[in-house]
Amino acid sequence: MRMRIKMSFVVLLVVLVTCARVYGQGGRDVIELGGVELFIGMPQDTVLARLSENYSLHKLNDESWYVLPQGTDLAKFRREPLASLYFRNNRLRLVDKTLEDHDERVIDALYVVISNFEREGRKVCSVGAQHKAVDTILEGKVVSIACGRKGIRLVIRTITSTTGKVVKGASLYEVLGDPREWR
Repeated sequence: MRMRIKMSFVVLLVVLVTCARVYGQGGRDVIELGGVELFIGMPQDTVLARLSENYSLHKLNDESWYVLPQGTDLAKFRREPLASLYFRNNRLRLVDKTLEDHDERVIDALYVVISNFEREGRKVCSVGAQHKAVDTILEGKVVSIACGRKGIRLVIRTITSTTGKVVKGASLYEVLGDPREWR
């Protein structure tokens, strides 16, 4: 169970870093799916042709498609689709990419913290990701979302002993204070 929770933190870290990339403010907004870069306004025929090379595409209606692993039968598939595609006037209008569907407790904890931020009027936030290493013993990956002086931090630590034993841990923190001082 602890391993599943740790894995959920790793997945959440990937989600947040990906969101920072997808919603970045520089350049064209793209989301990558199996090496195919998708962008809003892309022609439907192009999207479907490129993705069909490596995935099974299942039409839900005239404007919506599921992207599943190659050769997958939708009737037997019991997980979230790899992605959902939504079109309007034969142009891509939304991509909903599933990064992971693991432990709901992590998502629930994030929901509580972020909904509190929203209730407090904290809607303008900044996102950061850092990699920290102390010698060869301690390595940390930190993702932070700061909404003013309040925010959350996700920390994944890897400790390697002198005998080579590796111990990993993950923590989710709600933080209050100047984000420049968050450790």
